[in-house]
Amino acid sequence: NNVWDVRSLLDLNAIYKKLIFVLSNNPFLITSIGQYIDPSNADNFAQLLVAIFGNLGRVLPIIKELIDHEFRVNLMNRGAILRGNSLASKMETQYCRVVGGNYLKSVLGETIQNIVNLGDELTLEIDPDKLELAGISEDVIPENARKLAVYTGEILDRITSQEMLDQMPRDIRVIAGYTSEYAVKFAPETLRALIGGFINLRFFSPGIVAPESFGILDEPPSMNSRRNLVLIAKLVQTISNGIINESKEPFMSIMAPFCEYYFPIMDEYLNNVATDPYTENGYPAWADFGYNTLFETSIDIRNFSTQDLFNLHRVLHSKKVKLIKQISEDKDSFLMRERQRACENEIKNRNARREVRTRTKAADVVLGDAIEQLSGWRTKSLTPQIRRKPSASGIILGGRAASVGAESIPSLSFRDMAVDFLNLLMIIPPPPSKFVTKRKNDTISNRSGSLDDLDSEFFYQGSQDKEGNSVYYIIANRLTPDMILDKLKEIISFICNNIERNTPNQPFALVLDTSWVVYGGTIGTEFFSFLTKIIRVIAPKYKKNCKAIYCVHPTSHVMALMNFMKAFVSPKAVGKIHYFQEWKSLSEFIELDRIALPDISKDFLIKAYVVKKINAKGKKQTRIIKFTPTSILNIVPKTKIIRNEKMFADVEELECVDDTTIYIRFSRESSSKSKRGRFSSKKDMEIRTYVCNSKEDRQNIMEDIFSVIMGLCRVIHPTQYRIKKIKHGGFLETLKRTFQFSLDSMLIIEGNTIKKEVPFSSIASVSLQGQEITITYRHRNPQRLVCLEEAQTQHFYELIQEHILEEIGIVEKESKMLKRQTLAFHNSSLNF
Repeated sequence: NNVWDVRSLLDLNAIYKKLIFVLSNNPFLITSIGQYIDPSNADNFAQLLVAIFGNLGRVLPIIKELIDHEFRVNLMNRGAILRGNSLASKMETQYCRVVGGNYLKSVLGETIQNIVNLGDELTLEIDPDKLELAGISEDVIPENARKLAVYTGEILDRITSQEMLDQMPRDIRVIAGYTSEYAVKFAPETLRALIGGFINLRFFSPGIVAPESFGILDEPPSMNSRRNLVLIAKLVQTISNGIINESKEPFMSIMAPFCEYYFPIMDEYLNNVATDPYTENGYPAWADFGYNTLFETSIDIRNFSTQDLFNLHRVLHSKKVKLIKQISEDKDSFLMRERQRACENEIKNRNARREVRTRTKAADVVLGDAIEQLSGWRTKSLTPQIRRKPSASGIILGGRAASVGAESIPSLSFRDMAVDFLNLLMIIPPPPSKFVTKRKNDTISNRSGSLDDLDSEFFYQGSQDKEGNSVYYIIANRLTPDMILDKLKEIISFICNNIERNTPNQPFALVLDTSWVVYGGTIGTEFFSFLTKIIRVIAPKYKKNCKAIYCVHPTSHVMALMNFMKAFVSPKAVGKIHYFQEWKSLSEFIELDRIALPDISKDFLIKAYVVKKINAKGKKQTRIIKFTPTSILNIVPKTKIIRNEKMFADVEELECVDDTTIYIRFSRESSSKSKRGRFSSKKDMEIRTYVCNSKEDRQNIMEDIFSVIMGLCRVIHPTQYRIKKIKHGGFLETLKRTFQFSLDSMLIIEGNTIKKEVPFSSIASVSLQGQEITITYRHRNPQRLVCLEEAQTQHFYELIQEHILEEIGIVEKESKMLKRQTLAFHNSSLNF
């Protein structure tokens, strides 16, 4: 059983801060963690590292350490250095996407757009097997090869031009420089292949193959255009490799003269990319990327995503036994070696900064005494004392590391840091680990149970809409993760067969009920492949006969997924999708008394959970629990009455009793602090036991509880506001309402009853004029409000603004995740 003392959760902010401080100043520890990361999770871990340490400007030191490690551990197998599944390569790719997106668009955008605009009119195919399958004569190969050379040459000329080289972000060039430095030192024969692999295979080629994933195109190219782009990318990579592999792809031999022409051009380009142009004036290479010690006081934990911190927490907690054993038992051979290497790097960087000081007025770098030589574990400061003076342009040399101002560097020894890290690993409580549904190896035919038994559950036919079309309902929360993962085609066939049987070749409408749906775990990461399968499996006649899709109660995550489908369907199909934040709004298309949604969907609250609450007498009561930034609301489903509210500041202990049961104990003093509601007994005031509908629900609830408790220190504004609406004509209505902020919505409350819930995702903008606040919604008329307490008006306005920005961030994050999956899908499915 997992039991959390909430005092330890309240300490998590301090633990996370210390953890980030230690890891930021000791990148070798991240190398240690990376050794235990499964290759299948390397992409996610790399993305996590870039997200967390990018906030502090510490990504490049980590990448450099990982490159160093790659060369040292693969000296006897040099072909494995910086392979695609290594953490170093994954992190390089993630970081280049962050810092190089706009550059990639400026280099490739015009040519790729021209290729895509030609559509099926342009064919660059030179593979005779594919031409034969398409029924095209091989006689077109010479002409196609000529056109392929023209377009590839246009892209290569653009990439290798001095103009584009000068514009390339130095953050990308410095990684090539690090790779070159270690290749020359450990494996000179790998130099060209490694730099070419980094620049082209991990940066330019993905942008060519999947331009929509990098913002180069707004929509995916057609299949023919995609194939053209793949051939161009293959040719670019062949030139980057410096060799034509005719045994693997003999059809590429026709491009040999073209490749031979560009080989020396690419050689010179790769050499220039890895060379710091400022060294020509006497500067040390990449001196502006000097590594400086980060202060713990400069880390503000509020600047980090709670989800990112949780994910780092999970990784460390799952690997802590191995890490503790490695670092504590092998400290002499491991830590001392790493310490020596770090000292060498620090002395080198110190000398570089001295060189820079004599040649530039951009920064005033004052170095203290030299670092003392190692004496066992006893060392003094890792870094000399540094003071920095900003230049007139506001740029600080080496500013990618944290600015230290005039503060002196603390005394840091690697032994102290290692001990701190070990202590943190040992005291850190279990994380709110996310439940992941594992795919079964057996096939559908080997499993019992038919979808026909579920006809009245997840899919059924209702009454006709106002235009006389048949209406079908899909209740998404009744599809379990196992069903979606293992029976997707069977589900789609089941739906199509029912439509064919009941309304053959007739128009119909589809109501997609997403109430109580949480996309997470395996569903969230694999949903991209689900979408593509759905589009392939459903016959065109069903797409044509479907006149409208009504999506009811969509969250930001659901809307991000639905919007992403625009890339795979026509604009006409997109126009069929309608969103309804309130189920009653469906009455615009379906008579209110004919809307056949389940009762539980009609009771839906955004980001809430249906649970069984066990009271002091052991009686089970159905409740909806919903979280605010400071409390937990217990709501009666039918009446929407808030039965009571308990403050998270009063929680003393959390326990996951089993896969579905959560136990919460509050302080004895909390009964006098309860903000509203009734309790059946004193025991009910102090103890809550909730039985969730599934293990996934339990895990999601625990994550929300962790997030809220950790975020208590960030709550600076009230979460409840007494409000009056302004009627037409400028008159205030007499009814007073309470607007209470939850994690993802505003609850409009009269007395103790929730009258309406407004999701933040439905708010387009908010404005403030004097004491009047105007909220503009996406799918309804604006609302004008006045706070009864004038002093709270500004707080209310700022809080809504903050939540709107958070919702935008969620959608952007979902879109980025889906774009990454698009790229992974194309790379695998196109065998590139």
